[in-house]
Amino acid sequence: MKGVSAAGLCAIGARTMSGRASAQIPYADDYDTVVNLVEDGGADPNNGDSITPVLREYADDDTLLYLPSGRYYMDEQFRHTGFDNFGIVGEDDTTIVPANYFDFNDRDWNYRLFRLGISYNPGRDLRVENLNIDQTADDTGIRVIEAAVDDGLLVRDIDIKGKHDSGTWGPGRFVITDSDGTGVVERFHAPDGGAWEKNTPGDRLWRGPPVSSATTTTAAE
Repeated sequence: MKGVSAAGLCAIGARTMSGRASAQIPYADDYDTVVNLVEDGGADPNNGDSITPVLREYADDDTLLYLPSGRYYMDEQFRHTGFDNFGIVGEDDTTIVPANYFDFNDRDWNYRLFRLGISYNPGRDLRVENLNIDQTADDTGIRVIEAAVDDGLLVRDIDIKGKHDSGTWGPGRFVITDSDGTGVVERFHAPDGGAWEKNTPGDRLWRGPPVSSATTTTAAE
């Protein structure tokens, strides 16, 4: 129950909810814990401090992290693996603003916003929805989501604005690790394209934006 408002507890005590009414948070009934990252976690919705530490603090199994309307700065990767039923959702105007290439904390070239599951420790039942990514600043571009799940992948309504001109990993990669698993990726938009990596500050990387991919080991639904 870390950081979750007591006022939001259901009468029977079977759920923990944020102080904001659950009816206003999509998919709240699908999770035991719902965290409003602004009200409960203190995330800055005004493009101030990076929200990555807040994401790390509240990530857990059977948990939905909710980002209300606002602009949220991120300057390092959020990694969460081995999870069971985890989600991040925003509103129509919820926007993530990545740091540029020079200010992003790469930690061994980890130029990703969200790394959710990995091949040797995948997750199960992942939902990421309704996020805008503003990479319109110069020398900015980031892999928005890299996900590896056994089953139950759902990524929807991700809009990336601005040309990827940092020369780092392409905008998305999605992997289903179980041959019987399924996943859905829809309305994942990166219409402004990317600069050739040799013309970017990230030309030391051996993979630039042209290698972005949506990959599964089985057919996605």
